Amino acid sequence: LMEAKAKSLVYDLVPDLPADPDPKAPVLERIGARGEMRIGFAPDLMPFSYVNLDAQLVGLDVEMMCELAKDLGVKPVFIPMDADSYAEMLTAGTVDVTTGIPITVSTLRKVTFSAPYMDVNVGLLVRDHDRDRFADIETMRSTEGLTFGVMANKELDYFFNKMVEGFPDANIVRIESVEEFFD
Repeated sequence: LMEAKAKSLVYDLVPDLPADPDPKAPVLERIGARGEMRIGFAPDLMPFSYVNLDAQLVGLDVEMMCELAKDLGVKPVFIPMDADSYAEMLTAGTVDVTTGIPITVSTLRKVTFSAPYMDVNVGLLVRDHDRDRFADIETMRSTEGLTFGVMANKELDYFFNKMVEGFPDANIVRIESVEEFFD
């Protein structure tokens, strides 16, 4: 795996890449012809893809994509994307595959998904001494002055809207980064 990672290329910005000779060819044929797999990733999506303290791109999705590239005998090329651009980047052929996109009704209308490799549950992160305030939904709804934070990500709007709908009297805020979340 380290060998695959050592041979990978990580861009900070979306590069101007040469077009594929046959953009209508199946994706696996294009990947094989160019000898690289272009992987769209979210730069700050812990634990899936993020830059660690050594300025290295790491995470579950990064490891998995390096293994896939190794199995295909190609070089992994990581290209940053955000929630607003992944569908366009896939359609345009800027990336061959992408990671970190939740399967929602909205995303299903834009792209085709592989079988999920993981089911992720949404939960609340609360201070230990506040656990009883969040023990059940009725207790939470009856508590005044609640503030909920939801990660700011267009594809997570579904969860944001569900929080607004379920807790109309609460303050629901968008959190822009993992660092802001833990501050």
